[in-house]
Amino acid sequence: MKIAVVGGGIAGVAVARSAPDGAQISVYDAHPERSSTRVATGIVNPVVLKRRRVVWRAAEALAVAADFYPSEFRSSEPIYEVLRSPDEVNDWNALADHPALGAYLGALSDVPAGISGLCLGAGDRVFDVVVLCEGYQARWAEHFWGELGFARTSGQGLRVALSKEPGVMMHRSHFLLPEGDGTYQLGASYGWGISSGTVAPPVPQPSQTNELLESARSWISADIEVRSAWTGIRPTMKDRRPRWGWNPQHPGLGLLNGLGSRGTLHAPLLARELWSSQAV
Repeated sequence: MKIAVVGGGIAGVAVARSAPDGAQISVYDAHPERSSTRVATGIVNPVVLKRRRVVWRAAEALAVAADFYPSEFRSSEPIYEVLRSPDEVNDWNALADHPALGAYLGALSDVPAGISGLCLGAGDRVFDVVVLCEGYQARWAEHFWGELGFARTSGQGLRVALSKEPGVMMHRSHFLLPEGDGTYQLGASYGWGISSGTVAPPVPQPSQTNELLESARSWISADIEVRSAWTGIRPTMKDRRPRWGWNPQHPGLGLLNGLGSRGTLHAPLLARELWSSQAV
């Protein structure tokens, strides 16, 4: 079987890596400078921390992701939530007994240096099959499936250096993620108004940089030095549900898109389900 995968982001990689044994796979990608996966930080996080709820199909997705990603690409370190008031600490402790959330919430620990808070909560070839994994652009996917229901969102993040290094992954208003070279990724912002897949990601905006820094300085007491800024567009759906499956009018034409900000978590699970439902 010859398989063409259109799009080399996390969705396309998951589809290619989960394809049937013996398949001949070709991946086509336009290599856009600021594609979603290229600028994503790659967190496999089963909890929506701001709203304190479990991500859609989190347990299934985590189980598949554990087998999908090679050990050398994974970090077993926890993500810490910065808790800044007694009420937040009490709420965290109460959530530890929640039937869905409790499995993902760890014990409290002291804040590291530089953080303000009470504690941390731990093109002419013929193919048998073509799978479209185009991300937010989705030109071919929407040609064959019609309107998919995108609510594309832009985001800006910063690569920063801190005068005191906490050395762990944390979240408060945004994620702070160590890169291993002494710098951290801070972000990302969340903005609406991307009208279509033809829109290019915006260039970094000073206003967005200031917004991220102002937010970060409310809980990071260390000095923050901005090294660079990046932007991207998330392939988010209006209903927050990805799109995957096979086209009923065109046998052999598949789709995996709309992973939004949870692509690293959901891509392996949905790629596996895509191939298990293949009817060609």
